[in-house]
Amino acid sequence: MQTLTSLLTCISHELTRAALSENRAVREMQESRSKKIINAAQWYESFARAGLCYGPMFQGLSSIFAIGHASRSQAKVRLDPTAKAMKRESRYIIHPATLDASLQLSILAAHKNTATKFKRAFMPTAFESVVVWPKIAAQSHTSADSYASAALKGIRGLSADVVLRGHHDQTILEATNIFLTAADQSAPKLIEESSPYTRIVWKPDIDSLTSDTLAQLYPPVVLDDDAVIPSLNHLALHQLIHFKVTHADVFRRGSKEPHLQRLLDWTAEKLDAAGADPTSPASIIMDYDDEFRAQEIERLSSILLPQSSEARLMCHLYNNLPDIYSGEKTGIQVALQNNCEWFSHPLALLLPFVHNICFKHKKD
Repeated sequence: MQTLTSLLTCISHELTRAALSENRAVREMQESRSKKIINAAQWYESFARAGLCYGPMFQGLSSIFAIGHASRSQAKVRLDPTAKAMKRESRYIIHPATLDASLQLSILAAHKNTATKFKRAFMPTAFESVVVWPKIAAQSHTSADSYASAALKGIRGLSADVVLRGHHDQTILEATNIFLTAADQSAPKLIEESSPYTRIVWKPDIDSLTSDTLAQLYPPVVLDDDAVIPSLNHLALHQLIHFKVTHADVFRRGSKEPHLQRLLDWTAEKLDAAGADPTSPASIIMDYDDEFRAQEIERLSSILLPQSSEARLMCHLYNNLPDIYSGEKTGIQVALQNNCEWFSHPLALLLPFVHNICFKHKKD
């Protein structure tokens, strides 16, 4: 019995010593003449950008002050954060949202109360001690004063001490050496439509659609071949002539690959024949200077690229012709680059149809 009494006395002395030490820090903050008002709304915006998207009940900080030039903060926190939303909801000695607000204050203190310095979300992971005075908490009803001193530790750590003062400036809670760890990834992008599994979605029954209904829902995209194909040929003629003129060394050197050499020979033969024909457009294009011909290629490309996947592939191959003829790449490798993005428009047109099929047969 005497041993137990000695142990309890020792514990009591330790708690008293810790309280006096913490009270001294709180007293220094209370008596400080160097206090700066901090904008709570700005901090909650910074929290949200880092992924800490607090709702109204968890935005518990108000009347925030930065204490001196040290990493110390003071603020009012709500003891009944759900009072406006519901009656007699909480039987907690200290509401979790109140504790969370005090931890938020420690994040402010660690960043010297400067919102622009806050870049990553911090979550509590450990603590050394937490002491609660339930009777004082019961006497404190609406709000309390929270005091925090904190510092960043290492690459991802934050260490903090927090004190909560309530009725007649009596201590409700003291937490020492709370350790928070920074998230190791950027904030997730918020989805605009929440609760995807509880939303009602209406889709047409793909198995019951008639040909006429399908045509109305997914009208075909019709390109005028009389307009597009001659334009593609005109662009190709500009590209081939320009490549032969500006890369004459490729034609002189030739290619070790038989099929590429045959293509070089065929290109040279056809362009020479077309250039000798005064009625051929090729003879006019050959008379252009290099700069004007390059500008014409850009102009024709800008018109055709939005309209034609063939034009997108053709221009992509043209830009890679030196590498193809040198043997660094094959035509197939070039065509498959960038996940065939030049076909993105036709594939995008199919997506609504594919979505409806998947929606109808999602369990298959």
